[in-house]
Order: sequence, then structure tokens, then C-alpha cells
Amino acid sequence: NIPINGFQQYSSAIYFKESYYKFIGKNPHSIIFLDKDYYPEEYFETIRYKLNQNNITLVLTPGKEIENIFIFPELYKTLLTEEQYKIFKKWFHEMLTQFRDEAFGDYTGIFLKVTKKGREKNTTIKETIKSFNTTWETKIQRYNIVPGKKVLKEIRNYFQKNNSITLTHNKLINLLAKYSDKSKIDFIVKNIIG
Repeated sequence: NIPINGFQQYSSAIYFKESYYKFIGKNPHSIIFLDKDYYPEEYFETIRYKLNQNNITLVLTPGKEIENIFIFPELYKTLLTEEQYKIFKKWFHEMLTQFRDEAFGDYTGIFLKVTKKGREKNTTIKETIKSFNTTWETKIQRYNIVPGKKVLKEIRNYFQKNNSITLTHNKLINLLAKYSDKSKIDFIVKNIIG
């Protein structure tokens, strides 16, 4: 388990694997697990190809960051009474709107960054606005597009302040493991556990 600071340094995984082989003499099954951020799927094709050439599997989070798997109100339902949950759910959706502009700015910035040379920036911006708006209008996709770390911090603060509940990492993981909709963790199960 070796941390890599962002997928811009994905090629480090190749060197770590080579070093491990030289040091231990074994060629382990290797997986690199990265936050998808706002990059389009096509952007990862080259990265995936290079890693596959070195027998390294690329696993991407379904949302912007790994924390986005905890960004859906139903996950917290069992911690609250029915009335508390109604209040939380209303607060939750209002809180998400605070992050719309930030998400849009980062989303647009990434798409402009990866735009092919010679392509009109105006065309890219128009397409990006349309794509972002479509994604934002679908609640489940909105949960994936907001900045996960910041939103999770808001959720933790809410529970601490309003319900005296501390949402530790273990508590969050246990909630996710018990939640009936396993699609939230399918990307881990399929790619890592097998």
C-alpha cells in the first residue's frame, strides 16, 4: 500500500512495482486506485493502457473523490428519527447547492485543460456547460460531482452539532457496508476484492 499524490504521478506505480520485484523477487498483482476528479473517461485511456502494459490495474472512484461514496442522504437514515431525517435531507440538498459554483469552475477548468489542441475553446465551454448542467440536475450524479472532502466535512459537522454524533471513518465505512444499495461500492468489490 503505497500512497501516490494524484493521478498526475500515476507512472510512479510502475517504478514502485519494478522496485518491489527487484527487492522481493516477486511480481505482485498491482492496483492503482485514483480519484477520478472531473476528467472525462477518454482521458484515462492512455493512462490505463500504460499501466496495463505493466500489469497494473487502474481503478477510478465513481465520483470526484473517494469521499463521494458517502455523499447520499439515505446512508445516514438509520442514525436519525424520521423527523430528524426529513430535516437532515432538506439541509443536505440546500448545502449541496453551496458547492455548485465551485464544482462548475473545477469541472470546466479540467475540461479546458484536456481539450485537444486546435479545438475551439468556445465549443468546449458550451459543451461543458451543457454536460455539467445535465449532471447536476440528476441528484445521484450531483452527489458524485460535488467536492467530496468538503461536503463530507459539512455532513460530519452537521451530525456533531445537531445530533451529537461523531462520524468517524469506521462509522462511515460500517454504514456503507450495511447499506442495502451495494452499487456504491461495486467499483471496489469488482476491481479489488475480485
